[in-house]
Amino acid sequence: MTDALQVTPHPDAPPSDINDWLWSLDDDLERAAAAAAERDQASGSVVSWMPSIDTAALADKHLYQVKTIRGERAAVERHAAELHARIDAWLARRTSGLERREALHSAGLAAYLISTGRSSVDLVNGRLKVVRGRERVEVVDTDRFLAAAPEALVRIRREPDKGAILQHYRQTGEIVEGTDVVRGDDRVSVTTD
Repeated sequence: MTDALQVTPHPDAPPSDINDWLWSLDDDLERAAAAAAERDQASGSVVSWMPSIDTAALADKHLYQVKTIRGERAAVERHAAELHARIDAWLARRTSGLERREALHSAGLAAYLISTGRSSVDLVNGRLKVVRGRERVEVVDTDRFLAAAPEALVRIRREPDKGAILQHYRQTGEIVEGTDVVRGDDRVSVTTD
């Protein structure tokens, strides 16, 4: 079943009223898409609906809509980024004093725990305890380490080099055993000026 969208500008609309006509085009598309989605859901079909664009002029109007929508989206994203920046600055101002106050209390609690000479203390509002730091290795000079270290202390990662495999395939046409060369689906690029 194919839905052909009949789009006609309002007979009284002057040519300068293109934005109103484009908004009505959006409304018509949304109504047609919603109706098609309802039919598809009722019938269990997974067919996706798309507008019928059969002339270059109509295609250009749709392309203009895509451009407008992308501009609106960019404006919304810029606005959201500005709000995020303001929220982050507000949060930093609000929490900096709290973090300083917490650090002062924590330092006092640490000094108290050490003064008791115990490894832990249970209190009404919680527990203080000394947590031993984890041992870890820091390699301060990688070249010197690699020159002197036995093989058992050096990890070598073996993994496929996909770039080299693809280059080999392009040069020889041979598909290396255990691999497959796949091509992604073609897609239509919509670029607006």
